[in-house]
Amino acid sequence: GHTLKVVYILKQAEAKGGIKTPEFDHFRMVSGPSISTSVSYINGDMTRKSSYSYYLKAESPGLWRIPSLRIETEEGELSTEEKQIVVLPNPDGTIESGKSHQEDSDVPFFRNYPPRKKSDKRKPKRKVYRL
Repeated sequence: GHTLKVVYILKQAEAKGGIKTPEFDHFRMVSGPSISTSVSYINGDMTRKSSYSYYLKAESPGLWRIPSLRIETEEGELSTEEKQIVVLPNPDGTIESGKSHQEDSDVPFFRNYPPRKKSDKRKPKRKVYRL
């Protein structure tokens, strides 16, 4: 009953023609791919990072694999390692509340708003007359 987040991260490269979603055997895809891309320039150096996120639910307990992802780039083909995951039974149907998607992100997107400037509007000064 738990959701598993699988993230593939591509650094300093760009996928030619996008990516092909891997076959997640024994898992049902809840959502994905969610694609996030960032490019930054610091002192003339460019840094590029793309992440491809998938949310999965296991169909049954067992020892299952998270497949490797192959991406064609300008520099050639890149691939990730295949990972294995153990899915245990959940007889009580207990689901732990984990972090939200935004809290789990490594980019603090819209979390820290800049402080508001105080208004410089001042009340007009009153003129005082002596009698």
